[in-house]
Amino acid sequence: MRLTKMYGISRLLLQELAMLFCVQHVKVDVNDLYTWTEKEKEAFAGDGGRIKVPVWRALFDFFRVPLVKRANAMISSMVFLLLQELGLGLGLGLPSTAGQA
Repeated sequence: MRLTKMYGISRLLLQELAMLFCVQHVKVDVNDLYTWTEKEKEAFAGDGGRIKVPVWRALFDFFRVPLVKRANAMISSMVFLLLQELGLGLGLGLPSTAGQA
């Protein structure tokens, strides 16, 4: 799959959240790297060459788009960094032994 146009990272991330509710607002298109089974190819030939991609497959293949992969890597790195900072800022929650000798 490929994106029909270049979307911003925020739009791609909103699409990922919308996928939880099976909503697709980022348009994707079939490219030549798409893998088809022989059964699907025969169905397309009988349908005049029109390619129909099931919604569930388009939603899952959305994550194969390189721009989406980069957006996921960037956001997950930011979230991980924020969680680390939060953990270090709160401390371990253990009693302080600084006053004891």
